Amino acid sequence: MTFIRKTKGALLLFCLFGWMLSAQNTAPILSEIKVEGLKKSERSFIDILIHSKAGKAIDSSLVQADILRLIREPAVSHATYEIIHIDEKQAALVFHIEENFTLIPAVDLWTTVEDQFAFHLGVNDYNFLGRGYIAGFFYRKNVYPGYGFLFGNPNFITSKLGYKIIGQHNKTLEPIRDEFNESFYDYTNNSLDILVDYELNLKNKVSLGFGIISEKYIKNKGVDLPEVPDEFETNKFLGKVLYDYDTLDYHYYFTEGFRSFSNFTFVMGKNINGDQRFVSFENDLFFYKRIKSKGNWATRLKIGLATNTPTPFPPFAIDNNQNIRGIGNLVQRGSGVWALNTEYRHTLIEKKWFVLQANSFWDIGSLRQSGDDFNTLFKNKSVETRAGIGVRLIHKYIFRAIIRIDYGFSFDNSPGGLVFGIGQYF
Repeated sequence: MTFIRKTKGALLLFCLFGWMLSAQNTAPILSEIKVEGLKKSERSFIDILIHSKAGKAIDSSLVQADILRLIREPAVSHATYEIIHIDEKQAALVFHIEENFTLIPAVDLWTTVEDQFAFHLGVNDYNFLGRGYIAGFFYRKNVYPGYGFLFGNPNFITSKLGYKIIGQHNKTLEPIRDEFNESFYDYTNNSLDILVDYELNLKNKVSLGFGIISEKYIKNKGVDLPEVPDEFETNKFLGKVLYDYDTLDYHYYFTEGFRSFSNFTFVMGKNINGDQRFVSFENDLFFYKRIKSKGNWATRLKIGLATNTPTPFPPFAIDNNQNIRGIGNLVQRGSGVWALNTEYRHTLIEKKWFVLQANSFWDIGSLRQSGDDFNTLFKNKSVETRAGIGVRLIHKYIFRAIIRIDYGFSFDNSPGGLVFGIGQYF
């Protein structure tokens, strides 16, 4: 009996100690959630991004996810939080937000394949109506005029669902080359695309898209090329699947982490070479690392492969504005591509809203011309490379307000070149 009494006493003491310990560790209940610092953004839009809820116990991991979701939003430059304890059982959660200015001009300048001046002018609002909508319009002159529009809502009903609608009319002068000759075609492209996004979790997102395309090719000048008609017109249907794995973290203009973005595209419709189907796959890998307080190392590896049938208009290109800075505009086209871009960005001046960065970079890549074997992607004669230096003029509180100027030097006797644009190169 003495043993039973001692056992019961020990069990009672253990239960009482466990109850006291759990009571001490119980997180307080959120009595309210406040958001401070909003200017343009509507509170109802910000609430969609915040998954912490009043009336629930505070979950620190959920709050950290809310902060990351807010910082990834174009409307937000930076965000922090604090927990204010009201009493032992209740607390208020306060988010402090620094907003971005999101009405952004888009400007690109370059030279055409005939060394003419070309430009792209546009305006995009990444927080349209203060609701996080994306709305934009552009006008482009690349020998011929082109224009387009964009509208999307990345947080449709919930933060997990979004959509985007893009319409474009583009007309350009495109070079077609074989081993000995060159010809130029007027290429007209009209397209309408709809993309629907779904966020599986904070790191993983899938997207489904479809679109219609009309294309027209008319020979402008040059040598008659075998198996290339002087005029060709077609209509196509496009479908695509995208997957985005994103662990990037942001601190104003600094970035750290890893991201992988994949795009599988399927097109039905007659091509200029007679094929009725076309598929392509692209994958971009990004890696960013903070170097002490002022440095940022950034690297991108791009791989693209497409249906490898002979065609004068394959989908990939070696180009100034896409993969190798300083090489020129639309140097080559092909059905396969790889490119490695790496650069070090260092902050020279940071004064309130203004930042001056210097950067050094190295770009290398190669193209497989349509119909060639896969291993031509890795032959020395196919590899192009440039290295160079540049500057970045950055406004900390305007989304993507980065003026980029780079100059790429060649490693042989070929010329280098200047590349100007808005936003980081990648």
